[in-house]
Amino acid sequence: MIKLITLFTVIVSASYGQTKTFKDIVRGFEFTYPDDWILDTLTSNPMVLAPKEDTPPKYPATFQVLTEESQETLDKVFKTYVTDWYPHQVDNFKIIAQGNRTINDYTFKWIECEYKKANITYSNIIYVTVGNRRLYLMEGHTSTKKYPTFKSKFFSMINSFRLI
Repeated sequence: MIKLITLFTVIVSASYGQTKTFKDIVRGFEFTYPDDWILDTLTSNPMVLAPKEDTPPKYPATFQVLTEESQETLDKVFKTYVTDWYPHQVDNFKIIAQGNRTINDYTFKWIECEYKKANITYSNIIYVTVGNRRLYLMEGHTSTKKYPTFKSKFFSMINSFRLI
């Protein structure tokens, strides 16, 4: 099993509009997230949680940035952490779409996928890049039923991602 574990320093600041900014000066990245989402920094990697709902799951969507030191190429990192690892962790893994994209001058490989776990179908959008001798993996996660509701918020967070 692959583990992405590091310590970090966090700066959270309000910005204009209805977003907040998460900035990790140690690992060298930042992104904005909706101000009604909850920032969880108790794990080794930052995660933001959609507002609570009365019905399970308590938090209907999550977005996180996983990072660790790496000198591998983008292709190698994507293969190791996404296409080789992910399908073995879940049932009925299915790729919906994938490709390459440039965001804020960095090339990302991405995948949109579905899978089943505990009889629930989930949808994920995963973006991966390398820079500053690190790999960065962003993951938006929700049930497939709720994915259309959260997809634009995931893309807003992905598009705001910057290496600093």
